[in-house]
Amino acid sequence: MNSAGRTYTIQFPGGMAAYVVLLVVSIYLLENNPTAPWRGMVAVLPTIPTVLALLALIRFLGRMDELQRRIHFDAIAFAAGATAILTFTWGLLENAGFPHLSLIWVLPLMAALWGIGAGVSAARYRWVAVEHPVEMETPMKNRLRLLRAERDWSQADLADRLDVSRQTVNALETGKYDPSLPLAFKIAHLFGLSIEEVFQPDDQR
Repeated sequence: MNSAGRTYTIQFPGGMAAYVVLLVVSIYLLENNPTAPWRGMVAVLPTIPTVLALLALIRFLGRMDELQRRIHFDAIAFAAGATAILTFTWGLLENAGFPHLSLIWVLPLMAALWGIGAGVSAARYRWVAVEHPVEMETPMKNRLRLLRAERDWSQADLADRLDVSRQTVNALETGKYDPSLPLAFKIAHLFGLSIEEVFQPDDQR
């Protein structure tokens, strides 16, 4: 994990944890001080760590490689859609006598669904080569694994040189992910080859 990833894993979960703590504290203070003049300020305290967590997420998205960005954009779309469906459904159930759901729990729900979506999306590209090596029955789509082996580089070594995640290298080598043109140029330049010498068209696989 690069420095941006390490920073994010601290800031975002920390912000969400602070949100929950401040939410509980603010509810307690509001319930026990019904006439206090500072009630409005206390009520919005949980928004502070929420904003910090959002800023951490935006910074992290900007520093991700293209595969990681795709994974998390898929996860965010899943979380937004699932949250909308669940809250809409619950709103209809409230008409049938179900208890009222406060909007303050929508954000934690969305964060949880985003985590689930990221895990599911990442699993699509995961490759456990150490435990279960992949035997390719058809010609390789690219020569990335061979070129890396010729230089005695591990996947982590190649990922560092390309400034991408190891998961991206895994997905590229197994044909689960096609690189963007800028990344393809970067890979070819790293090995001192043309793009055509590294990647083959689909109809040549």
